[in-house]
Amino acid sequence: MAEALGVAASAIAVIQISKEVISLCKFYIEALRSDAPTSLRAVLIEVSTLKSVLEGLEFISKCGTFTPALQNRLAASDGPIEGSRVAMTALEKLFPKQALQNGQNASKRQKVQAAFATLAWPLKQGQVQDLLQQISRHKDDIQLVLTTEATKDIKDIKAVSEEIRSILTDGTGSWMLRSQYWTDWLASSIRCLWVHGIPGSGKTILASWLIQNVLDHCKRVSTVSSPCTSAYYYCYFGHHQDEAAPFLRWIITQLSRRAEVVSTLMHDLFGRGGEPSISELLDALEQILQVFNCVYVVIDAVDESNPRDDLLDVIQALITDRRFPNLQILVTSREYIDIERVMEKVSVSVPMSNKLVEQDIRLNIQSILRSNTKFQSWPDDLLIEVEDAVSTQAKGMFRWAVCQLHELQRLKGDPQTFASHLKTLEADDSLRPEKQDLWKNLKFHSLFHVINSLRTWGQEISQSDDFYGRVKKLLCPSTQYLRCLGKLGFYEGVDRWVGLPNNMGLSAEKLVWTIDWNECLTDMDASLFLSLFLITNNMESPLLTRLIQEADLKAIFTNRIVLSKAGFIYTHNRSGEGHLIVETYEFDGPLVEMMVHFVGQDSRALQSLLVNHTGLYNPSMALLYFIGHCSSDVELQHIYKGTSFRLLQHLLKAGAQPNLPGYPLTPLQIAVAARNLQGVRLLLHFGADPNSIGDPLGSAWPPNSLIAAFERFHGMSPLRICGSGYCVSLAASFARDGNESALGVIQQLLLAYGGRDFQGNRVNH
Repeated sequence: MAEALGVAASAIAVIQISKEVISLCKFYIEALRSDAPTSLRAVLIEVSTLKSVLEGLEFISKCGTFTPALQNRLAASDGPIEGSRVAMTALEKLFPKQALQNGQNASKRQKVQAAFATLAWPLKQGQVQDLLQQISRHKDDIQLVLTTEATKDIKDIKAVSEEIRSILTDGTGSWMLRSQYWTDWLASSIRCLWVHGIPGSGKTILASWLIQNVLDHCKRVSTVSSPCTSAYYYCYFGHHQDEAAPFLRWIITQLSRRAEVVSTLMHDLFGRGGEPSISELLDALEQILQVFNCVYVVIDAVDESNPRDDLLDVIQALITDRRFPNLQILVTSREYIDIERVMEKVSVSVPMSNKLVEQDIRLNIQSILRSNTKFQSWPDDLLIEVEDAVSTQAKGMFRWAVCQLHELQRLKGDPQTFASHLKTLEADDSLRPEKQDLWKNLKFHSLFHVINSLRTWGQEISQSDDFYGRVKKLLCPSTQYLRCLGKLGFYEGVDRWVGLPNNMGLSAEKLVWTIDWNECLTDMDASLFLSLFLITNNMESPLLTRLIQEADLKAIFTNRIVLSKAGFIYTHNRSGEGHLIVETYEFDGPLVEMMVHFVGQDSRALQSLLVNHTGLYNPSMALLYFIGHCSSDVELQHIYKGTSFRLLQHLLKAGAQPNLPGYPLTPLQIAVAARNLQGVRLLLHFGADPNSIGDPLGSAWPPNSLIAAFERFHGMSPLRICGSGYCVSLAASFARDGNESALGVIQQLLLAYGGRDFQGNRVNH
């Protein structure tokens, strides 16, 4: 406790000196106004910042949260507090105190004294600058102590970076220097480079190596009349914040230190207090950039900013806004869709997987194979094979290549037998379910627990603005959160985990985890509604209830969603051969019309949505898209009669047109082609024309859409479709036996309603 009190007392002493210096700075600046030297403003800002840090230190030390080791470090005779005291005392002595004898109301005589003092100030500039550097260094040391955990994180990051650096051969990373886009960027022919790659590809190591080369470049080309400088900013995930404002503050601070000036705008912002806006920070950056001929900025790990919408907007502004013509930007990130959407418009893309990188990886592999004693006994031809296999499969990942060499050197046996091991190398091996248990895959593990949490704690989440806001960001199309399951290849291990999606509330038969949003064209509220609907499978869920209360539900239902998703198509030909086709299809249209593709025919949640919100969607289009998803199995149709049958019945009662004009196929044609017996009965009962063949001039469905699978039936009457022997169904429970029994009943129904067997004219689109 004594050590803590000692730290607090020492901090208070320096705070008192800081107050004196701040008072003196304000007096001279107020007295001289525009004639005040800019270095006075720098002193004011630096000392005020130190005072704030020390006040925080004083408070925390009194709370007793410091460890003895940290207390000793702070209170040491050569520690940062004592260093600050010495520097502040020396700085205070540079000010002539007699100028304040008459208090705050400065007289003409005092202003004259201040003016004379100012004349002597330039003679002390060197000493002032030296003291400010000392104060800044001690302040940074204190801040590190105040954020011990952050310090540890930084040390961990540094340790990892140094470890990776240690395994890289000198010259690896030079691939960028050999590229034309690097030369063009340094010459300002290109404004922005975007270096992107998958995790483990070495983006941060490359960035730190490039910034050193930028520093060297600036030293070579910078002159007194044409100064050139650089700055580096790392977006650290542990901050849990949008890095836009911190990034701008850091860059402005660094450039101000390099220029040894504080702009008028920065001084005004500081005097006003509070957090400056992004717009104000951009204005301040514009001012300080006028001091330099060219400034190179490296922004590393943009994907770690969470959220990052503001940061991406700032990056785009820095590149496209005419106020920043002398700013060169280099960005590194993972290949996330929201980042790509912005960067592809304003930058030159530099993927980490390219031929130049492969050359560097090969150079690195050669060095390890030649220097590691464990490989010296291996035959030359085998070493060449290792070099080729590892460098080819690495796909730009230095770390992966080194890990493979570590694995190879641990293998025991005849080196000639190692060739078989090389054939199994895959850069994304951890994502193959046959190689690794599903529950060990962090993507699935994370998603499973998130979905369970949303279903379990939906009430609590919906009542908290903070948590609800986080859920909205989590399910934003830019995160592609659901789609991570699509990379796990469930159906390669169907016997082990095909049932898990159902347990999570997802429809396994509809492959909803393969959703890949087109976020540029998709309405955000509509995508959020669909995601929550799929996850909760309950229209009464608290999360959906809140969304419905806050949003315009009619607008949501009619708003557009655009995405791709894997889907099943079952076909059956006249020879009795059945086929299951699994491909990726495009879905583009109003929300409700697309939703019928994402749930099973027995979904009570979908029934609740359509029944309870009649009038907010187009029932005709919902019918057209849903009719092909119903089972051809007569027994299953009987089982599902309480859901799919009632749903079709509701759509027809709600005004769905059984003879929908303007489309190449009618709902009845699709129902017959899918052997949907109950659907055929309902449509005929509600007045469907048994001889309608659709509109031959109607707009064709996109060839990559799911419903385009029915195009082979264009121009065929429903009875002709029966006689063709072909069947196409989108139902997950397609049954061949049920197909045949349903077919006979459907033919009898069509004949009873006056159906004819004919082929109409088909118009090619």
